[in-house]
Amino acid sequence: MEIEINNYRKILSVQDAFTSFFPFLHLGFYERPGKQGQLSKRIVQNTQKTIGECRSVYNAGLISISRKMNISELKQKFREGYGLYIDVFKKTGNSSLDRVPVQEENALENVNGEIESLKSFHHSTENDERKND
Repeated sequence: MEIEINNYRKILSVQDAFTSFFPFLHLGFYERPGKQGQLSKRIVQNTQKTIGECRSVYNAGLISISRKMNISELKQKFREGYGLYIDVFKKTGNSSLDRVPVQEENALENVNGEIESLKSFHHSTENDERKND
């Protein structure tokens, strides 16, 4: 999968492209680094912001993401190639607050598959409970 990165692209557009490939994961962008290069601890809430508003390196191009890539490799690609600081979260519910950070050594496909399995199991368990009522 490749995602185009440029100053005019909206954060939401990049997140949607990522989620189309990994439906149970969410890509979170941090605010632009502060003074003296200090990394912001704040996740961008306004997904209508452009990529250009959240970075300090203004390269444009395609970022290549594979299913086997681990989280630390993905973060490094965004940071070194495009000056973007990101995190990957598991989607645990429907709300934007229902997200859990993913450990960096995990491969994207493994985390996505793990969550998919858990959600499928939970859904089938709920259906079984309804049948027994």
